[in-house]
Amino acid sequence: MQEELIVQGMHCQGCADTVRKELENKGLEHVYVDFVSAKAKFQNSKNIPLKTIIPSIQKLGYRASIIEQKTKWYDKVENLFLLTLPFTIILLSHMFVSIHLLHNPWFQLIITLPVLAAGLWTYGKSAWASVKGLSPNMNVLIMLGALASFIYSLVGLLIYDGDHLYIFFETTASIISFIMLGSYIEKKAVAQTTTNLDLLKAGVPFKAVKLLYDLLSGKEEQIEVDARQIKKGDKLMVVTGSQIPADGIIINGEAIIDESLLTGESPGMKKNVGDKVIGGSLLTEGWLKITATSNFNDSTLSRIVSEVEKASSQKPQIQLLADRISAIFVPAVIIISFLTFLVNHYIIDIDLGQSLMRAVAVLVISCPCALGLATPLAVVVGLGSAARKGIIVKAGLHLETLAKVNTIVFDKTGTLTSGKMKVSDFKSFDFSERDAKNYIHYLETHSSHPIAQTIYRDYYDWRHHSIAFDHIEEVSGQGIKALDHFGNRYTLGSLELSKKPIKEPKMKWDIYLTLNENIVAAFDLEEELKPGAKEMTITLKQKGFETIILSGDSQSKCDRVAKALGIDKVYARTLPEKKADIIKKLSKTKTVAMIGDGINDTIAMAKAHIGIAVGGAADLAREHANIVILKNEPNIIVDALTVGQNTYYTIKQNLWWALAYNIVAIPLAAMGYLSPLLAAWGMAFSDVVLVLNTLWKLGRKK
Repeated sequence: MQEELIVQGMHCQGCADTVRKELENKGLEHVYVDFVSAKAKFQNSKNIPLKTIIPSIQKLGYRASIIEQKTKWYDKVENLFLLTLPFTIILLSHMFVSIHLLHNPWFQLIITLPVLAAGLWTYGKSAWASVKGLSPNMNVLIMLGALASFIYSLVGLLIYDGDHLYIFFETTASIISFIMLGSYIEKKAVAQTTTNLDLLKAGVPFKAVKLLYDLLSGKEEQIEVDARQIKKGDKLMVVTGSQIPADGIIINGEAIIDESLLTGESPGMKKNVGDKVIGGSLLTEGWLKITATSNFNDSTLSRIVSEVEKASSQKPQIQLLADRISAIFVPAVIIISFLTFLVNHYIIDIDLGQSLMRAVAVLVISCPCALGLATPLAVVVGLGSAARKGIIVKAGLHLETLAKVNTIVFDKTGTLTSGKMKVSDFKSFDFSERDAKNYIHYLETHSSHPIAQTIYRDYYDWRHHSIAFDHIEEVSGQGIKALDHFGNRYTLGSLELSKKPIKEPKMKWDIYLTLNENIVAAFDLEEELKPGAKEMTITLKQKGFETIILSGDSQSKCDRVAKALGIDKVYARTLPEKKADIIKKLSKTKTVAMIGDGINDTIAMAKAHIGIAVGGAADLAREHANIVILKNEPNIIVDALTVGQNTYYTIKQNLWWALAYNIVAIPLAAMGYLSPLLAAWGMAFSDVVLVLNTLWKLGRKK
C-alpha cells in the first residue's frame, strides 16, 4: 500500500534526493519525492511506523508531517530571494558607485549578515545533515563557497584592517541570492513538467449527485455526496457542465461527452442509453442517469492517476549511472576545489585572495543537481504525456525498455481485428449465385450464432423469394440442417455436413451450402480489420520494427490478416503455454513487446520484455501488462513506442548536458576564467536549461 508524507523546506532536486536516500535507507520501497508538491510517497511493506520515519527527515533539516501544514513565509525560496536581493544589490553597487559608505568593510559585513542567515536557513541545515549522514549533497558545495568567501573576508576585516584585497562579502551574498533565484526558477520550471498529471488530478470530481428511491413517496430523491463514497451499483445523476463522477452505464437520457482528457478522443462524443461513460469526463450538453460500474477508487481516472504517480518512482536502468556519478560527485568537487587553491597559490604563485576565489568558483559552478534531475524530470514528463494520450505506463523503467523494442508481437483477434466477420470469396457450383445467397439468408434467420448474424446481414439484400422450412436443426459446432415443403434437404455449415467432395483447386472453405447432398456454394469468413490497423503496421515497418502475429486461430485466417497488413511472420494455432514458449525464445535475441487483449495472452505478456494490453482488454490482461492503452485504436501503439523513444533519448541528452556542463565549467573556474559571481549564475541556470530541453523534447509532442 502506498503511503505519503508532507515534507516542507525542500527547494531543489538535490533536497528531494537527500530525502529519498534517507527513506530508502530506512527500508522503504519505490520512494518518490517531489520538492515542488512537497510530498514523499513510498511503499511501506515492512510496516515501519511513520512516527519513526518523520524524525529522520526532520534531522535532515526539513519538516515532515502526515497532514499538510501551512507553509511559513520563510520556507518559500522566492520570499527569501526577495529578502536578500536588496542587500546583494547594495553590496554589488560598490563596484560601480564611488560612495564612501558602500566601500566601508564594516558596512558590507552588516549588509551581508541577513543574506548569510537566509542562506544558512535555506541550504545550511540540509548541507550539515547530509554531511552527518555521509551523503553530502549540492547544498554542501553552496555553503562551502559562501562561507569560505565570508570567513576570508571576515579575517581580512579583523586582521588586515579591511584591506580591499581580502574583502569579498559581495561574493558571499551573490552566491546565496543567485542560487536562490536558480532554485525558484527550477521549482517553477519543474512544476510545468507535471501539468499533464495535474490536469488528470483536476479531472477527479469531488462531488456527485446520488439518486435514492423513496418508498413512501415513490419518487427518486437527489442527494449530494462526496464522490469518494460512490460504490458500484449506485444510481447517479449528471447534468450539463458536470464531471461524470465514476465509470458507469447510461440508464436514462442522452448527452454530449468530452472524454479527451482520458482517451485523447476528440471532444463532443454523443452517448445514449446503454453506452459506457468514463469517470472524470465532462458532460458538455444534455443530462444522464447512470449506474456506477465501479467504486470511485477503481474508476478509470483514479487508476490512471494512481498508476502514473506510482510509475514516477520506478527508475530506468540509465538512472543507475547518474546515481553512481552523483554519489561521488560532491566529494570529488570538494577535492578539486582544494587542489585548485593549492595549485594556484603554491605552484602558479597566484595571490591568496584570487586563489581562494578560484576554489570558491569551483565549488559554486559545479551542478550535481542537474545530474539528479536529468532522469526523473524526463520520466515524469514522459509519463504525463503518455497519460494524456490514453497510455498508462505502470513504471518509469518501462519507458526505457520500450525505447529498445525492435520486435512487436500481436495477438490477432481483438488486437488487429475487431472480432467481427464478413463474407469473402463466394463460389457457386453449377448453381445460381442469386438463389444460393437467397437460401443462405433464410437459413441463417433461424440461427442465433454470432457468425450467422454476420452472414444474414451480408446477404440481406440478396433475398428475392421467401422460403418456409418444415424442419430446422442446429448442429452444434457444424451448422444448420433444414427441410422445406417440397422435401428438399439443405445444410449450411462445415465440410462435415456435406456428402460430396468439391472438385476445385481450392479444396477447403469455411462454409458450405448443400442442396439434396450436393454442394452448390461455398465461401470463406474473413475477420474485419480494426480501423487504423493497416496504417499502424505500415508505420511500424517504416520505423524498422519486425512484426509477428501470435494467435490460437487457424493458419489460413492468420495468414490472411498477415497478408492484408504486411505482417512479417505468423505463429498460428498456439495455445497460451505455446505462446509463452515462443515469446521466451524470441526474447533471447530480440527486445520483444507482446500486445494482446485476452486472458490467454497474459502468460506471453509476462514473458516479453514489455506487455501491452489494448483497449477493451480483459481485466487479467490489463493487470499483468506493463502498459495499458485505454483507446481501442491500433495507432496508439505507435504513440506508445514514440513516447518511450522520445523519453529515453531526452534522458540521454539531459545526462550528457549535465556531464558536459560540469566537465567544461569546473576547469574554467579552476583556471580563473569564471568568478564566483558568474559561477553562481552558471550553476543556477544549468538545470533550467535541462528543464527547458525536456519540455521542448517531450512537452511539445502531441
